[in-house]
Amino acid sequence: MNQEQFLQELSKALKPLSEEERNEILFDFEEHITEGVKEGRPEANIIRELGSPKQIAKELVPDVTETAPAVQRPKKNLFQMACSAAAISILNLIFVLGPALGIFGVYVGFCGAALALSVSPIMFVGMVMFQMNTHMMLEFFLSLMFGSLGLLSCIGLWHLGKLLYSVSLRYIRYNLKLVTGAQT
Repeated sequence: MNQEQFLQELSKALKPLSEEERNEILFDFEEHITEGVKEGRPEANIIRELGSPKQIAKELVPDVTETAPAVQRPKKNLFQMACSAAAISILNLIFVLGPALGIFGVYVGFCGAALALSVSPIMFVGMVMFQMNTHMMLEFFLSLMFGSLGLLSCIGLWHLGKLLYSVSLRYIRYNLKLVTGAQT
């Protein structure tokens, strides 16, 4: 890309600015490129160092959405909010509470199983101390396998718990937005 192409693309990207501001910015970049060429640097390298004209324009043009006043929908009145809350509560009790409690119960069960598997090597040590068994090597490796499986399950369940927590929070926020009439 040469200097003319760079400045043309930059000019197009700076359209939201006034003519005076755009010309001033273009003059500054043109001067920067000219000075670099006078110093003996290749024009293409200077333009590459400056970056994309679109990216430069994004940084220089103020965001229009920030300057425009936000359009707000009128808030619901108290009666509408109470009706919405009652309807959402009934729907949540009928359709959401049962599956949510079921998922929570399964999660707690898996956590208990993972903890039980994780302590199996400790139980093996206790078993060796109090009784001697002929299948000691088999039980040793089984306890290591179950302990490893338990630890891996604990890690997976930790991440699953964080996911379930974030999904629950998003669902609660969504319900609150429905009740209050906030924009989604």
